[in-house]
Order: sequence, then structure tokens, then C-alpha cells
Amino acid sequence: MRNIYAVLFNLTPSAFFSIRQPHSFQSAISYPLPPPSTLKGLLANAMQQYTKVNPIKALTEVESKILMCSARSDGPITLSLCTLRLRVFDKSEWKRDALPRQFAFGCKVTCAAVSSDKDYLEVLSKALNNSILYLGDSESLVTVSEVEIVLADQIQARTGEIVEINTYSPFDLFKRINGEAIIYWVFEETNTQRTQRQYIFPLKMSGKILYPTMITGELKEKSTILQAMDMRMLNNLAF
Repeated sequence: MRNIYAVLFNLTPSAFFSIRQPHSFQSAISYPLPPPSTLKGLLANAMQQYTKVNPIKALTEVESKILMCSARSDGPITLSLCTLRLRVFDKSEWKRDALPRQFAFGCKVTCAAVSSDKDYLEVLSKALNNSILYLGDSESLVTVSEVEIVLADQIQARTGEIVEINTYSPFDLFKRINGEAIIYWVFEETNTQRTQRQYIFPLKMSGKILYPTMITGELKEKSTILQAMDMRMLNNLAF
């Protein structure tokens, strides 16, 4: 079994963020947490700024080096009503954007990027600490903090085992879920041939506010739990 490492980092929005769900049509509905493809895009953005490589090369390297990404919220999240943004299309005139957009308001988001290449993660951690980054919408600036590389413990979970996970995970790995959580269709990759997969997010709704929770469920198939500090991540990848 090879060593698996995770670079852990916190993202704190400057005010709000908007990460459009690709199936939303007349209104750009936002995810409450950055899905895997958004995190990979953020990592590639950081690497491009720090190493000055071609953006496509930076993205290709992220896809080849990063085995998986995951995230969790460290506090409540609220989603705004859809709000029309204003964009400057002409220097002399304000014009309305045609698409209403939803924004998420929350506090710190803890993220993880997993890889077997520790040297790559060392460069990536420096890039995260020295880049200007945003989540989804280019107006949604974030502050990166507490970047740390850790050796992840690999725990083999059996079919039928009851597990507890505090980060979003592929929904198809579970036979049943106990308690509250929310399912979203997400992209795991950034390439043009990608397909969507259902992920279960450790969030529960109370009124109009989403609160972080634990995902407790029975596994449908043999899977691997990665424990990196207090982050518990689940996948069926052959690490």
C-alpha cells in the first residue's frame, strides 16, 4: 500500500461566493460548498500563478496528480435569493447580466486535496499561500489559511459497514443513509468529457440555513476512508 498525503487548507470568503450548478437554467443556482471540479480549478489557478506555467498545463497536472478533493463547512451557510448582477460590458455604460445568480454566505470552508506525490503537494502548498484566488464566480475572492500537508491514514471499510464521514462523498457508495444530508450532482473532473456524479453533502437544513453535520450510512461496496487530521473522506478509488 503506497503512502497517501493530503494538503489541508481553509478558504474564508471575503463576503460571499457563487459556484453555479451546471444544470441550473434560468437562474444560476449556487452550490453551498465547492465541489471537486471547482477545487481542482482553484488548485490549478494557484499553480499557474505561482509557477507561471501555461494554464492548461497547470490544470492537466492537477488532474494527473490529485487523486480526489473534498470539503466541509466549519459553520452555517445561507443561500441568498437569486440576485441580478450588474456587469460592465462597455466602459461608458452599465448593462445588466442576463442571468440571475444565487450567492452563498458562510464562514470558513475546510478543504483537502489528496495525492501520492508529496513533492507536488509541497509546491502546491506554496502556491496556495502565494496566490490570489476565488471560488467559482471571479468576484468571489477567498483567503487561504492554515495550509498543511499530512500523511493520511487509510482505513479499509467493508461492504455493509456503518461509517461516519464529515466531508462530502459519492452517494453511490452508500446502501442507505441515516440522518439528514443533501444530495447534489457534481463534476469530479474538469475536462470536457466529464460526467456528473451524485455526491452527498454533510449539511442539514433548518429554516433557510444549512448547518454542518455528519454523514452516517451503510456502505454498498468496499471503500476506503482517508483520515487526515479531523477530515474523514470516503471513496472507492484503489489507492
